[in-house]
Amino acid sequence: MRPDTDRVRSGLARTGAAILVVAAVAGSALSPGSAQAHPHAWIDFHTQPVVDETGAITGLRQHWRFDVFYTLFIVESLHANAGAVEDAALLEVAQTSLTNLHPYDYFTEVSQGDREVGFKTATDLETGLEGEALWMTFTVPFTDPLSPAHGPIQYKVYDPEFFVEMRHVGDAPIRLVGGLADCQATVVDGEPTVEQTLFAASLDTVTSPGFNLGEVFAQTATIQCAP
Repeated sequence: MRPDTDRVRSGLARTGAAILVVAAVAGSALSPGSAQAHPHAWIDFHTQPVVDETGAITGLRQHWRFDVFYTLFIVESLHANAGAVEDAALLEVAQTSLTNLHPYDYFTEVSQGDREVGFKTATDLETGLEGEALWMTFTVPFTDPLSPAHGPIQYKVYDPEFFVEMRHVGDAPIRLVGGLADCQATVVDGEPTVEQTLFAASLDTVTSPGFNLGEVFAQTATIQCAP
């Protein structure tokens, strides 16, 4: 269960590339011993499949919204380094984030039946501050388009180490447009066991679970169209 946002969250950095922005801005981690239990940061997001003129899905547009304490760290770091939070500085941070995420497929998995999808370099990056939250929007293009007529398409967006909890949110967590307007989209929560939940709670900010822990907590999104 996600903690109340009024609780102070600290230690929002680790040595890997998953918490992407911290190393880009600060060049070092926050105190690793000041927070216990995975996850340590939270991203709410919604997604929109990109559809071409034939009705095939060619990519996934993602809108990430970072938690307020992570945002505060980024904003304070930019103030300390430059004295102001400029749009150009936020864009530079976001671009570094995407570069760091590229080897990890942008925390994204997409499949259709037994077919797993590869990804090109992310495009169409936008970022900014909305209220007390930093947001980042980008498109992950597929190496090959997927036809919804060939069966359901499933995808997950998650941090494999579960340092970051990532969840679809909103009244329309998956936004279907164009040729997908008559299709159905669902999001199903992961079903971790009690043992897996307790194991995640035992990990500190610098400890890797040693396996793909994030997948057991990840939501599965499904897009299904009538034949």
